[in-house]
Amino acid sequence: MSKPRPKYKWTNEGSPRRSQLLHRLIVSKKLRRKLRKDEFVHHINGDTYDNDIENLKVVSPTEHLEIHCPQKYPEFKTCAACGKNFRPAVTKRKRAVTCGGKRCIEQILVDRHSHRKLTKRNADIIREAYKGGVKTSALASAFTLSRATIYRAINCQIKGAN
Repeated sequence: MSKPRPKYKWTNEGSPRRSQLLHRLIVSKKLRRKLRKDEFVHHINGDTYDNDIENLKVVSPTEHLEIHCPQKYPEFKTCAACGKNFRPAVTKRKRAVTCGGKRCIEQILVDRHSHRKLTKRNADIIREAYKGGVKTSALASAFTLSRATIYRAINCQIKGAN
């Protein structure tokens, strides 16, 4: 059984007593200075054995993390109420909808709990559009109603909509 291939190439060039990563040595020679500990060398094409200078890029630890571990949920979001960009807490990134302002929260709660009433006029428009070949999903999004409500309007099952 053979040994697994190491992830990176190492070399003793530059300091005979201590081995170092070959890609860091190549970049430091190109820059004509030692790399700091907070400077990472990224292999652009992902092949850690391809140490060609065009394939190597010096990045910060944060940039390197963003390249290899993209976030599942964005760090910044746009408030659904006021339109401002905001940064939700890390644990709230998935479900955050508003920037947290009192007015924004109230507006979202009102929007979520306000059920639109279907007027007789709109029910007639929906029936005519449906007869003309417009799909129920398009009608539902146009009138911001559920498809079930659209079906009830089409079948004249809504009180006052006959």
